[in-house]
Amino acid sequence: ATPEAKGPGPEDWHATYLALAGLRALKTPALAPLRFVEAWLAPDAAGLWLTGLDWARPDQRGREIMALAGCLLLEGERSGDPRGRAAAGHMLDWLTRQQNTASGYWDLDEGHIPRVMAMPGAACLYPLYHALGRPVPHLERALATTLALQQPDGSFSVPGHPEAWTELAGVELLVKASLNSDFRAEEVKLALTSALAARQPAVSRNEAEAWDWAAHWAGLALISARYPGEFVSGIAWRFDPWPGVGWHAPAGLGTLPDGPEQPG
Repeated sequence: ATPEAKGPGPEDWHATYLALAGLRALKTPALAPLRFVEAWLAPDAAGLWLTGLDWARPDQRGREIMALAGCLLLEGERSGDPRGRAAAGHMLDWLTRQQNTASGYWDLDEGHIPRVMAMPGAACLYPLYHALGRPVPHLERALATTLALQQPDGSFSVPGHPEAWTELAGVELLVKASLNSDFRAEEVKLALTSALAARQPAVSRNEAEAWDWAAHWAGLALISARYPGEFVSGIAWRFDPWPGVGWHAPAGLGTLPDGPEQPG
C-alpha cells in the first residue's frame, strides 16, 4: 500500500498546502513539522502512487501532485533534509516519462479526455519543474495547445460555462511558459491581453464569488508582472517563491529562492 492509504490523503495535503501559503503570506512560520511527508521519502513511494492513479481527471491529479510535492519541498526547505527535494524529483521523473508529447499536457488517455480539463492539471505541474530547476519538456507544444484552447471571448473555459480556476490556469501556463520560450510570443501576449479583458467578476457576496475575484486578481498580477508597465502600473506586485500556481519570478524560473519573497 502507498503512504496515502495509511495517513492523510489528497484533500488533507491540499488544505495543508494552502494553509502554509497563508502562513508564508503572513510571514509566520509553521509551529510543527509536516510529519506526514516522512512516509513519502522512500524512493519508490511516489512512483507507486502515481502509477496507481486514475488519470481520467488530470485536473484533479495535477492539483493533488502539486500539493504533495509542494509539501515535500517546503518541509525539506524548513528542515534542511534533502530527501524531500529528492522525492519531488522522483515524481517529476515519472511525470516526464508519461507526458503526452503531442499536447504537452498529461491527458494520458488522448481522445477521451477534453484538453480543457487537462490544461489546469498541467498548470499545476509545470511550477514543480521550475522549483526544481528543471526545464519543462515539450513546452512549445503546451504553448500551442493552450493558445488553441482560448475562445473568441478570451476565456479558456468550456463555452458558456466560465470557471475561475480554468481561467487562472490558462493565464498561469502562458505566463510561465513564455518566460522560458519566445515561441509565438506575440500571440501569447495577445492571448493574455484577451484573457484579462474576458471577465470582470462581480463583487464577492459568497465563497464562490470571492474565489472568482481572487483568481481574477491573481491573473492580473501575473500578466502585469510579465509585461511591466503595460497593463497595471503603480502596484508593486510581490510573489512568494512558492512551488505552485501563482509563483512568478520576472528574471526567469529556476530553483526555489532562499528568501521569503520575490519581487514581481
